[in-house]
Amino acid sequence: MARETAEELIDRIEQHLDAGYAAGALDLSSFAVRRFPADPDLWALYAEALEGAGRLKEAVGAYTRAIDLSPDWTAGVARRASLLIEMGQVDEARADVDAVLATEPELAEAQFNRAILAEIDGNEVDAARAYRTAETLDPERYYLPVRVSNERFVEAAREALDELPARLRGWLDGVPVVARDMPERDAEGHWESGSNPLLFAYVSGPEIPDDEGVDPWSFRPEAVVLFKKNLERVCGSVDDLVRELTVTIFHEALFYLGVPEDDVADPHDDPAGQAPGHPDSVD
Repeated sequence: MARETAEELIDRIEQHLDAGYAAGALDLSSFAVRRFPADPDLWALYAEALEGAGRLKEAVGAYTRAIDLSPDWTAGVARRASLLIEMGQVDEARADVDAVLATEPELAEAQFNRAILAEIDGNEVDAARAYRTAETLDPERYYLPVRVSNERFVEAAREALDELPARLRGWLDGVPVVARDMPERDAEGHWESGSNPLLFAYVSGPEIPDDEGVDPWSFRPEAVVLFKKNLERVCGSVDDLVRELTVTIFHEALFYLGVPEDDVADPHDDPAGQAPGHPDSVD
């Protein structure tokens, strides 16, 4: 039986990716780049599969290999920049974005990345301009983030808290909910809560011991911190924002508690009941 060609492997990997068969795409693309290590298309597909598996550092390496083999692949540079931003490596991402826009300013993903970087820098004018450009260039993929006042964001968070299951509402009752624009980075380049600049939210409080017999629900968090601009960026309407806030707070609470989703109902299954402590501050 004849060995598959690179083109045949590309077709099969793309079929796996299109069908959502992530494990198969990753296994096959990993084999393919070993079989054809000088094929940039296979490296690009391997990078996509790694990205889908959440292995971002490896995906950046695979994108870099594809770019080295095909230096004119500006879309790959823009995609690598997206991952670098997600990993918190904004300086490296900025270099990629600047390089792409210098030669291909009509690449929508690069414009969208430029907008995010401008927001991280606190440059709202440049961010708004780049978001509009990205939407104009690729309206099916990019849209203008919903923008609401601080007061309306607080109201949206209040509505989201009302949608949480009763057990979570009770656990969060009286816990301050603080809304801020973006995560902060310290002098050493570490992002707040050990995460990245695209973080939606986190629950702060004492560390819960991972010991048998410890009841995580007995630990009270200190605050729920929401990042307004990151949440707005993925929403096209206020209704979207409320839904995203509900799901975000739900998952961040469970992450802090270290309990599975099965321990509480879906956030939209139990809308009734008293709401917990509502947001009362926006930095």
